[in-house]
Amino acid sequence: GEAFFDPEQAQKVLLINKLKKEQIHAKLGKIKSNLILRLPRDVETALNLEKGEEVILRIENDELRVAKA
Repeated sequence: GEAFFDPEQAQKVLLINKLKKEQIHAKLGKIKSNLILRLPRDVETALNLEKGEEVILRIENDELRVAKA
């Protein structure tokens, strides 16, 4: 019943587990009339996010949730 990961996958799993235990601080910026959300590099790496990729925003119980599309 053991699962084996290659070293890159193992690093991502460890990073995701670390991020789940922390509060993640992000900054808001503005470009022209658009408000942008800047995420820390650890979040980008853990979730394989790339520039131009779409995400889904949800408002739940007065909180903003961000998910991969």
